[in-house]
Amino acid sequence: MEPYTQEAARTYPLNHSDDWLLKHQGLALPVLPPSTLEARKYFFCQIRRYAEEPSINGHQKVDFESFVREWNERFM
Repeated sequence: MEPYTQEAARTYPLNHSDDWLLKHQGLALPVLPPSTLEARKYFFCQIRRYAEEPSINGHQKVDFESFVREWNERFM
């Protein structure tokens, strides 16, 4: 995926409500949110777990790659 840049913002004009999401995701286009109840429940439960682990262990970054691998195993 293309990273978020000012050039990408000009190339892909979106609704201003999507602006915050794509900037924080660091992507040119926002990633779609989970669309089923099961996926939403799973996402919010697991993202909390993945965010707490670095905090407890004194790390600064969430391991999003592991989160995505786990997500893909379950939903893809």
